[in-house]
Amino acid sequence: MTGYDLRMWRLGIPMTQEEAARKLHVGLATYKRYEKSGPPVSAVRGIRFMELEKTLDEICKLSRDNMIVRLRTLVTGAPGVLYSDSIGIDSDNQKT
Repeated sequence: MTGYDLRMWRLGIPMTQEEAARKLHVGLATYKRYEKSGPPVSAVRGIRFMELEKTLDEICKLSRDNMIVRLRTLVTGAPGVLYSDSIGIDSDNQKT
């Protein structure tokens, strides 16, 4: 993950630099340095953990079939379209 990737992640949430620093348990100056020159592995792991927490919260709200599709996609990294077609779920994760 580059500093640019980190910035795009933060802006996509959206989150201020101050909020991101607080979530990663680092000072604001340290966080700004991460965005400028890239975060260390430990910060990347923290970011991945936050993404996983958010994803799990979203998955818990899905129906069983949609949950299976989402989990399969996360595990394999492949789109769940082929699998979802076999259980009657369209590309918008709506049961057909």
